[in-house]
Amino acid sequence: MQETQLVRGRSAFQAALEEMREEKQAMRIIRAVNPKHMFKKNHVEYQIMVLDPDAKPKRKRDGTIELPTAKPITGSQIHGVFGTFLDKTGHSINEAWLSGVVTPLTIAFVQWLLTSYTARYRQLNSEEGKKWLANVCRLVVIDWIMLEKYNRYMNGEKTFVSDAVRFEMEILMIIREVETEEIKGDMHSFKHKETAEERDAAIQRRHENLIARIEAVRKAKNEEEDIYE
Repeated sequence: MQETQLVRGRSAFQAALEEMREEKQAMRIIRAVNPKHMFKKNHVEYQIMVLDPDAKPKRKRDGTIELPTAKPITGSQIHGVFGTFLDKTGHSINEAWLSGVVTPLTIAFVQWLLTSYTARYRQLNSEEGKKWLANVCRLVVIDWIMLEKYNRYMNGEKTFVSDAVRFEMEILMIIREVETEEIKGDMHSFKHKETAEERDAAIQRRHENLIARIEAVRKAKNEEEDIYE
């Protein structure tokens, strides 16, 4: 019995070390303000042009015929579709674990897009299309699992093996949320025709909020480190 426990203990320790390595690698990959930025920093094309096989020619008012044209499938679209993939299949990221999960889940996601999603995605069944799709899906899977780790951590679960990665993830999520707020702020400014002074004041408030939130995370980290000193 003792020997079995030692083996299991060592196995658990090794699994934790592997997950820590995976977390650090994942953090380097997803350190971006949004999906588009993530694809760019990882040197993966953001979009690919695809002709919808179900598209039909359209007759314009002047009597001419408009032929179907290729339209983009983007990384952001695939990032959003991943949730649908999880809902419609037996796959799950509830364990919030990277090691041993990313590759098989990526393969399953790619296969689902090529065979079970919309007809446009079936047009990616070429060497070039499948290679692009695999690269995009891998980044999407890693990002979603890291988001799952973060969300579960925020709900009180210990999902991060590396405290350093957890801290980085907290900062990254603040930056991503502020990026979303910036976009909404710009839309609000345009819609309500704000003056330059009003826009500047709103930007300043958002930036001050960003700094305050980051400082709060850093303070909590420092206090946590003090406890163990």
